[in-house]
Amino acid sequence: MGKIEDVYNACNPLFPLPAGDPRYVPCGEARGGEDVVEIFARRIRRSEKPLCQLFAGHLGGGKSTELLRLKAELEQPRDGQNYLVVYFAADEEDLDSNDVDFSDILFAVIKELASQLREKDIELRPGWFRSIWEEIKGILQLPVEFEKLDLPAGFAKLTAVIKNSPDSRKLIRQAVEPRLSSLIEETNHVLADAFERARSQGYRDLVVIVDNLDRVTLRVVEDKTGTTTHDLLFIERADQLQSLRCHVVYTVPVSLTYGQKAAVLLSRYPNIGPRLPMVKIADPRGRSSRRGIEIMRQILALRFQSVGVKVEEVFPDQRLADRIIDLSGGHPRHLLTLLRFALDRVEDLPLTTDAVERAVQVFANTWIVPEDHWLFLPEIHRTARIKSDLTHQAMLYNLVVLEYLDGEEPWYAVHPAVRHLRRFREAISGKGKAKSRR
Repeated sequence: MGKIEDVYNACNPLFPLPAGDPRYVPCGEARGGEDVVEIFARRIRRSEKPLCQLFAGHLGGGKSTELLRLKAELEQPRDGQNYLVVYFAADEEDLDSNDVDFSDILFAVIKELASQLREKDIELRPGWFRSIWEEIKGILQLPVEFEKLDLPAGFAKLTAVIKNSPDSRKLIRQAVEPRLSSLIEETNHVLADAFERARSQGYRDLVVIVDNLDRVTLRVVEDKTGTTTHDLLFIERADQLQSLRCHVVYTVPVSLTYGQKAAVLLSRYPNIGPRLPMVKIADPRGRSSRRGIEIMRQILALRFQSVGVKVEEVFPDQRLADRIIDLSGGHPRHLLTLLRFALDRVEDLPLTTDAVERAVQVFANTWIVPEDHWLFLPEIHRTARIKSDLTHQAMLYNLVVLEYLDGEEPWYAVHPAVRHLRRFREAISGKGKAKSRR
């Protein structure tokens, strides 16, 4: 395999870095000055009672990498004790991000607990799950008897059905909803029983990290004026999401933590965690931020270094790298995506100016900006502020607008890819009333 293939694979934007990976670059200095992992870990270690914490940030902004660091941090012994941490990405096997309710999450948590605790020789005892399984088995017409089915396998089958069959998902929710309180109570009994045995192995407490819930699709719910799918799950189901008697961290959409619903969210989740903003590569006035750009350069350099390739072998001119950095807006996944788009357009290293510019244009053309957004984007570009309504929350969720932290207050910028579009330039100049072609 040649060097260009090595670079291409080293820069896969879809996979978070595992804890301790030498390619990890600390970005706290350019993300508002805080180490979010340190804050989450301190809260867990200091609290006598289980905490439910929320972790918000843009899609693809690096939350998964930070949560894997949190898992490793809590698993390190301190004062002779460490934590038993169960981490899973909810949408990989268990949930359909287009349609998620609390019962789906609960079944996914049970499945992952049963599976991951088994790896540590801790078995979850079926208990009351026997009766709920029999009821669900009847609904789904499954031939497997509970006595012949272990808990991880049984709930793996169940979560697969919930994810892949909308009709079965609806039937299961209808069966479970009247018994949800009992299911939560029994889940906590099973957790308590399992954890008593875990304590004998030296664990201080149990931590469950549910990643990728921020990918739940944002849309207005029919027959509920102004209520979104995010409201239904994270606000109306707040009591249930906090009901597990162990430390829990959920990822949530950044759009939910801003605007009119932010105060409501804080009142429901008093232990809401810090947000993860973008790497600041420019200030609100558009002036370059040297430290942020250096961090983004280092992200690329360490990826190349991991496969024995020097930066100058990829970018013969540093201005080509900075062009990609600029269009990424300080979004780590978009940085790697842009790089791979450019690599697609050369037969071998190094990258050319034409390849980078074509990648920039292709990347910008992927942005589908709703018509009503164009009414507000010039004002956001001018003021670096957004309003507290559903339209602006959608802009954050869809990455049309990015959040940064500069000092004490966040500020907002139209994504550079959107700014690259002709329609944006027309909107800024006052010629944007013509119908958009995208």
